[in-house]
Amino acid sequence: MGIRRKRYYAVGGLISLFIFSLTSYPLRDPSFLPGFLVLSVIAVGNNRSYESRHPRLQSYLIMFITVVLLALSGYQAYRMDNYRKWMEAKALYNNKIYEVAAGKYYASLYAGLHFEPAYLFEYAQCLGESGNPTQAIRLLQRAEGLSSDPMIRCMIGKNNMRSGRYDEAETYYRKALHLLPQRIYPYYLMTELYSHPGYYRPEKLRMAVDSVLYKRPKVENSAIREMREKVNKIVIYPVPEQNGEN
Repeated sequence: MGIRRKRYYAVGGLISLFIFSLTSYPLRDPSFLPGFLVLSVIAVGNNRSYESRHPRLQSYLIMFITVVLLALSGYQAYRMDNYRKWMEAKALYNNKIYEVAAGKYYASLYAGLHFEPAYLFEYAQCLGESGNPTQAIRLLQRAEGLSSDPMIRCMIGKNNMRSGRYDEAETYYRKALHLLPQRIYPYYLMTELYSHPGYYRPEKLRMAVDSVLYKRPKVENSAIREMREKVNKIVIYPVPEQNGEN
């Protein structure tokens, strides 16, 4: 309709927004929504003959857009305040002051940030490390529906293991591997699971240990070397020598 009415500037803006939407989620951010509304109204707005028959339509439309923009501005300010408080909570989280971070900050931010997988992951980490694995699992399962990050599955498994639900822990470790098979960390968690007295599985343990020690990672780093050293304390296998290929 915008092309038919020769409103090419509005059509060009909408096309740009649609192309951008192929690689992002712009309408999640309130700052993009007013632009979409305004461009849409310009593109499909009625002609003068229609406006002459409905003189109040334009005024009502302007009032409606104004109210929407004011509401979005208030919501954006509310969101920015939540993100600012989240950054404050991160300082405690990064310093591993988990119990204080969970009780003082993360709990109060849930209503405004429950759609953020990273927030849910950090909040769950604080709860899990503070001795509340069941509540942590609930948060992580919500994050699981919002993100494909394999670390979320790893942490669900880890909290299940803390709660003594070893079968569920194994299930989530395997989910993490299915998402990113070259990752070493899920195999490391499996070595802890299969070597646990309550879930000892010698054959599976050998396979997990071999994967940690001999699987070639995408990037060799200190975390992988540390995991291999810890695995050697669980089962005595020689740590493979590092070479130029790694």
